[in-house]
Amino acid sequence: MNKEEMYNAINKGIPNQIKIELPVEDLIKYCSENSIELITSMNNIREKYENAILRISGHTKSNHEFFDNLRLITNYKNSDTQIYVSPNCFLIRLKNILGVNSESSDLDDLKLINKFNTRLNLLNSIYDIDLLQENFPNIFEDYKYSLNLTDKIYEEEKNNFEKADMIRENYQKYGLDTRFKVFLCKQKWMYYSFVKYAKDILNYANNNPIELDNFKGLDKEKFELYVANRYLEYAKKSIDKQNMQSAIYYLTTYLNESCGRFISMMYKDKELSNVSLLKDFRKFLKNNYELKPINEPRNVFNSYHIKHVKNHINKYFNGLANWCVIKISPNEILQNQQARLENMAIYNMEYPIQNRDLKHKIIEKYIAMLIRKLNFYENSNYKLRLFGIGPFESHIAYFYSNGMVVVDKLYDESLDINPTYNEAIYVMDVNTFLNMITMDKPNLRDNDNVKRIFHSGVWEERLQKEIDMPSIILDEENVNVLINKYHTK
Repeated sequence: MNKEEMYNAINKGIPNQIKIELPVEDLIKYCSENSIELITSMNNIREKYENAILRISGHTKSNHEFFDNLRLITNYKNSDTQIYVSPNCFLIRLKNILGVNSESSDLDDLKLINKFNTRLNLLNSIYDIDLLQENFPNIFEDYKYSLNLTDKIYEEEKNNFEKADMIRENYQKYGLDTRFKVFLCKQKWMYYSFVKYAKDILNYANNNPIELDNFKGLDKEKFELYVANRYLEYAKKSIDKQNMQSAIYYLTTYLNESCGRFISMMYKDKELSNVSLLKDFRKFLKNNYELKPINEPRNVFNSYHIKHVKNHINKYFNGLANWCVIKISPNEILQNQQARLENMAIYNMEYPIQNRDLKHKIIEKYIAMLIRKLNFYENSNYKLRLFGIGPFESHIAYFYSNGMVVVDKLYDESLDINPTYNEAIYVMDVNTFLNMITMDKPNLRDNDNVKRIFHSGVWEERLQKEIDMPSIILDEENVNVLINKYHTK
């Protein structure tokens, strides 16, 4: 991926402050276009990070144990998302190596610092190899690694002096030595330095983004699908509704962008695709009615401070708590019907129409009506389309330039594969639409500024006539304000 592709891949939809972890192992295993190039890219990124740790503390760790994950972070000053080396691995591994038992990752937490110091004091008191193995098994393993590395240096010196010198250089910066007392002295100082400069190392990781042209060998489509899925995984695990809401912004925009194409990859021994992700996302929304899958292009927020993003979203939600924008094509809406339509076609070839069972005929009729609805609305020159959630689940509202709003229902439920059938179309003005608390049909029927049209006969002609020559009072200005708010079409 080039720099521009990488930027567009991680900057989608409304900016959020969610920190998403991207395990390097996952990127190589699932998202590579050229695995050799990608491994080389990851090695280059790792080397730069390890050299930074070396500059800060005077040492770095053998076997690259401080480098596991990358991380997506959005800058609160300009709302640009960048990729960083995740600092989590450094702190987790440091606690593990020193035997610090604490859930805290806050280096301002005095209890955590005291636990580090207690273990450092114990390490400082050890001069016996058996006690080292018993109390600090990871450091003991590095002593054995010292002995093996020395043998490797001697072997390389016979054939390749440059490589031998490179290994010898690593030997020094890892604090290794074959002499046990010297090794132990170096290791004690190294871990003292790691703890002392831990905050500086974490600050470096959090404040130095990786150049976006350093991701050669990464497959764009797989990477975007993987990131979208990571956001959904984050949202599912979160117990904070605000974090859930923030996490789905990227996901909504990704699904809109990938609409009409089929993108898939193998992920943890299963096929992950944009279609399966969409189905999973819908199930998640059904269980969290208050979440709003809003889609707005990232360029709307160029150079926004994060507080301006929040203000923008608050205005966006005003008066429309149960309606959201999500750009889905008619083809995408019909995707979950395709298998059934194909089965019906096979069934119809095998059995004459008089022998079809009643349920089959009803479903066939419902799907035919869904197709008619979509064909009409998608060619009706609407200016804005909103999807209902919560009390308006399964409804879609179409807005027209003259101020008319047409509300129709597509499914019995959003996740139900059966399209709805005996539902009226409700035609109204913008103010009536905004003041609806639920789809209270008795009240709508009694409202003089709401018109009902049934899906019977050539209902398309009756609805088109109402759009062209409204029988209700409309306000064009109201709908224009709404359209401008959503920045759609």
